[in-house]
Amino acid sequence: MDKRMNDNLMEDYEQEKSFGELDLVDDYMFDVVTEDLESCKLILELAMGIHIKEIRWRENQKVIHNLLGKRGARLDFYVETEEGTVYDLELGDETSKIILNTKGTNDAEEDPTLISFLHYVENSSEEVLEESSDPRLKRLHEIIESIRSNAEMEAQYMKGITREREKIADAKAAGRKEDIVMILLELGEIPDEIWNRVKTEEDIEVLKKWLLIAAKASSIEEFRERAGLD
Repeated sequence: MDKRMNDNLMEDYEQEKSFGELDLVDDYMFDVVTEDLESCKLILELAMGIHIKEIRWRENQKVIHNLLGKRGARLDFYVETEEGTVYDLELGDETSKIILNTKGTNDAEEDPTLISFLHYVENSSEEVLEESSDPRLKRLHEIIESIRSNAEMEAQYMKGITREREKIADAKAAGRKEDIVMILLELGEIPDEIWNRVKTEEDIEVLKKWLLIAAKASSIEEFRERAGLD
């Protein structure tokens, strides 16, 4: 298992939120919200400072969402503003991107509507909503609140969390196995029976114990005896 992949999984786990705590900045909430064209319209208007006359999926393009919002979502749609400007948007890989930084500090230099929206993206709460009188942001909050109170969506989210935990456990186990094998290879050729035991062990606590034993062992035989693999 690539160490960077394992680290990313651990980071996702540590940042895990309950369903009711999800903000628009969170991948899963953003994916669910943008399944709806009304929400897409509100987000685009607030983010880009435009008023949209018409919005529709581009050539009936489906929105591709990933479980728990793990990146790569693609939103393709046709937009026409009230001023007559047309956007044929394809938001996916290898496309131009507009970066909106929710951590910015130059609020006074930007449009107040955009600032209120970015604050709300970061913290989608009633308290932050009070900073704005824009009815579009209030409508977006209503949509997000309806999602948060949807028991079916919460159940789907929790299933996804369970899958993520399983991925993390698998990644940790794979990492422990790899570390044990690398250490033992420094001590000599690994017998097939030890190799197979390490490869098939799934208990993370056992693997952790074996890793500590391997790190202190001066020979394969010492590891075998201390790990109880006789």
